[in-house]
Parts: sequence; C-alpha cells; structure tokens
Amino acid sequence: MPFFKESMLVKEKDRQKLNKIIASGNQDYIDLILTKIFDDTTILLDGAEAQEERMRMQLLSNGKISAVSDGVI
Repeated sequence: MPFFKESMLVKEKDRQKLNKIIASGNQDYIDLILTKIFDDTTILLDGAEAQEERMRMQLLSNGKISAVSDGVI
C-alpha cells in the first residue's frame, strides 16, 4: 500500500478570524470553528479513500498498480 500524506493549511486570513472569535469569548462558536479547521481525522480518511479510488482506476486502465517509494519503510 503506498504511503500518502495530507497537510493542513490554515491561511493568515483564517487565523485572524479565529483570533477575533477567541477574543469574543463565545465558546460554542469557538468550538465549531476549531472543529471545522482542525478536523484531521475526516481529512485523512477522505485522502485515503481518494488514494484507494486512484489505485482502482489505475488497475482498471493499465492492468497494474504502480507504486513509487523513496525507500522509507
């Protein structure tokens, strides 16, 4: 199984909005925003499903799955 990595990007504009929300003190809204920005589990699972689909389509179109490794186990 090939390795995959997903990165999480928080833009400066999003960070500034987050700081304003934290300063407001509305804990329910803070929790909602933090859950949306830092939902790592869902993002990683979506990436794994996309990788799985890519491998299936590669198998159907080429008859084989090619995996490139940089030697890291």
